[in-house]
Amino acid sequence: MDAELPEEEKVPSWSLELRIGIKETKMLYDCIRVYSNLIDIDEEETEEKEYFNTLKTKFFTVITDYDFKRQFPDSKTDI
Repeated sequence: MDAELPEEEKVPSWSLELRIGIKETKMLYDCIRVYSNLIDIDEEETEEKEYFNTLKTKFFTVITDYDFKRQFPDSKTDI
């Protein structure tokens, strides 16, 4: 099918931005965590495992940052 597309459309630069609340973020983190644990069963290191572990870490960071700022709203963490 790629042979039918013009050259500039074969590898499009595409991105996604998603705006979700903390509840949805936590639910998505749980899904990522569970799936990540399922694919960690075998010993082989794959690109998918690496991606999901990175994604899991990023979501954990967002949730932790949210919880910290909620608990300590006057803290100066952006310095």
